[in-house]
Amino acid sequence: MTVALFFHLLMGVQAPAYASLITRLYPPEHRGKLMGNARVLMGLLMIPTAFAIGSWTDASGPTGPLLFAAATGIISILVFSR
Repeated sequence: MTVALFFHLLMGVQAPAYASLITRLYPPEHRGKLMGNARVLMGLLMIPTAFAIGSWTDASGPTGPLLFAAATGIISILVFSR
C-alpha cells in the first residue's frame, strides 16, 4: 500500500507540468485528437505489458522484472534528459 501511495504522489507531482507542456506541444485545433490517440495507444501497450510482466513475476519472482524496470528507467532518463 505504501508503494501505491508513493507512486500516485509522484504521478500527482508531474501532472501540472504535463498540462502546461501539452498546451505548448500540440496546436489547439488538433490537441484533443492527438492526446486521445496517445492515450489509446498507451493503454493498448500497457495492458498486455502489465499481463506479461505479471506472468514473468509469478514465474520467476520479482527480481528480474524489478531489474528490468530499473534499467529501462535509467535508459528513459538518459534519453529524455537531452
